[in-house]
Amino acid sequence: MNERILIVEDSATQAMRAKLILQDAGYSVKVAPNGKLGLEEALATPPDLIVADITMPVMDGYEMTRQLRCDPKTAHTPIFMLTANDQPLDVIRGLEVGADHFITKPYHDDFLVLRVKEFFAMIEHSQDGHRPQQMQVDEFSQKITLTPTREQILQALLQATAQIINCQAMALFLISPKKERLLFTISFAPLQQESIDQISEHLVTVLSRVRNEDQSEPPTHFIPVVVKETRFSSIIHGNLMSAFMNAPLIVDQQVIGIVGAYNTIPEVFDLQNVGFLFDLGQKAAEALSHLELN
Repeated sequence: MNERILIVEDSATQAMRAKLILQDAGYSVKVAPNGKLGLEEALATPPDLIVADITMPVMDGYEMTRQLRCDPKTAHTPIFMLTANDQPLDVIRGLEVGADHFITKPYHDDFLVLRVKEFFAMIEHSQDGHRPQQMQVDEFSQKITLTPTREQILQALLQATAQIINCQAMALFLISPKKERLLFTISFAPLQQESIDQISEHLVTVLSRVRNEDQSEPPTHFIPVVVKETRFSSIIHGNLMSAFMNAPLIVDQQVIGIVGAYNTIPEVFDLQNVGFLFDLGQKAAEALSHLELN
């Protein structure tokens, strides 16, 4: 095992712990105490993987990642970001600057090693030799791949939204650059088919109105994502259309879709919630628009 890993972490204790864990697993490991020194080290000797904290002095993990992606030497270097468990928006911001994967802090030693091993295994079996492959496949009327980053965007979207407003499920209806019509549902428990059909029909109607179309076509792809959450039962019962709100998704001044939030309890949303949904949905749409369907 000759893979070289660069750890960028301002906590000397956590950096040394991660270094010893990965060295024991057979990797060659270097450490940088902040984003600026991490950037310099990575550009001088590009590693096979970078594991970086987000909050650091001098230069944070976001800015370091952004600059690494702008340099041809490190444009394709895989980057793991260490994110706090209570900050799901870290994932969306990280994806916007080019991070590949996320590990929630605090983490178990075995978990870190497992994630690194899995990632290198995906690289080894990929066609181009770098960056992650598909994680799972779901079908609607066509086959679609769901990458780890795509799922993390959607999970982060629901987790971040649920911290501010009382929603049990969300949906995004997007038109991809290839004109594929993608329906993503994100929920804390599996949705009943009746709820999926109602949400789909509603978003198709809303999108056609926003885009001034006589009739919008139904989704060509359906991608359900379930976020594990112990406070919800194994399935969401009741009518999710009892309370809902929508906001347009705009990228490069073009309406590319609609985001919706749903709850079985009537009258739980207000006008302030709509503004929050619009802002958060924009970040998710922009991040998703940079990902390709395989």
